[in-house]
Amino acid sequence: MAVLHFVTRIVTSQRQCYAPRAANALHAVSGTQFLYAAVFKQHMAYLPGFEHDIFISYAHLNEGADRWVSLFHERLEAQLRQFAGGLSVWRDRQLRRDELFDQTIKAAVEGSGLFLALNSHAYVGSDYCQQEVRWFCEQTQKDGWGISIGNRKRLIQALLNNIPHKNWNPAFSGATGYPFYRDFPKDDTALPCAPDSADFRDRIDELASNLFGALRAFQQEIRNRQVITLEQPTGSNHALLPSSILLDTHMKDDVQAIEVHRALRGLNVKTYFNQSEDDPGESVRILETRLRQTGRMIIVFDSVSESWVLGRLGLVSEIANKEQAAM
Repeated sequence: MAVLHFVTRIVTSQRQCYAPRAANALHAVSGTQFLYAAVFKQHMAYLPGFEHDIFISYAHLNEGADRWVSLFHERLEAQLRQFAGGLSVWRDRQLRRDELFDQTIKAAVEGSGLFLALNSHAYVGSDYCQQEVRWFCEQTQKDGWGISIGNRKRLIQALLNNIPHKNWNPAFSGATGYPFYRDFPKDDTALPCAPDSADFRDRIDELASNLFGALRAFQQEIRNRQVITLEQPTGSNHALLPSSILLDTHMKDDVQAIEVHRALRGLNVKTYFNQSEDDPGESVRILETRLRQTGRMIIVFDSVSESWVLGRLGLVSEIANKEQAAM
């Protein structure tokens, strides 16, 4: 009698398992099938594995009466969405900050693919803003991608004032940044471009184009690194790679399911989709029939509740127990 093995060592771009309780649900279930289950952390960003594509770091003093930062954010995001509708640009919209660093902001910094700093005299003088830069730089060393993707830095600055290079945070070195200040001769301070000016719009358009270029290059690097590795259960005489696998997914056109399908096809493994049905009884019967045909299954999910995942695992557990009882 074989043991139903729950193998979670399927390597993807995702940083961690989305539902650890789901992994525990099949920990000691026995039966005749081998189950390979891929669990994906839910994300809404253009970059797989990140919560946000871009984090905007700024000093609240720069918002001003004309809502400069808000208008900058709105136009930038609107232009970016012309390239890709699923982009996520995050900014702290609070007007006040506590003296203690906000863990919500820290999590947003660490979950972002790119960091866009609105550098200004106020930004240079803000300990909080400098802390955000440090958080991001530290995270780039933890997430395995580093501070640059090819020749593009993940940390970008838009200059709201003509800040001398010697006053820049060292993290911004190596790139010139994007000037958003009015360039008057012999003016070593310079105020930001008026948000209703043609200069403002033109510079936003240039920044949006270059940011999307960086995101697209980053996304390609992530997809190039997405490799699925199936680990053979200890003591099993089965082949490392099966000839066919059932992909159990919430929706047939789920992006993650399609990626798994393509990766397995590249390994000469035939995949079959099993979209979950509304009728629980019918779902069990269909899943049982298909699982018997393939003998192996991958559960793929993204933007679903944990209860759905646990429900699917429960069905597989039920099938495995029936198989064991029949032997």
